[in-house]
Amino acid sequence: MSLKFITAAEAANFIKHGYNVGLSGFTPAGSPK
Repeated sequence: MSLKFITAAEAANFIKHGYNVGLSGFTPAGSPK
C-alpha cells in the first residue's frame, strides 16, 4: 500500500465554504486533531 501525505493547506482545500466537518475517535489530551 502506498501512502500519500499532503500539507494542511492542501487538505484545507478539500473543505468548501458551508461544509460541516465532524471528527470522531479517541485522541489523547494535548494531541492535535
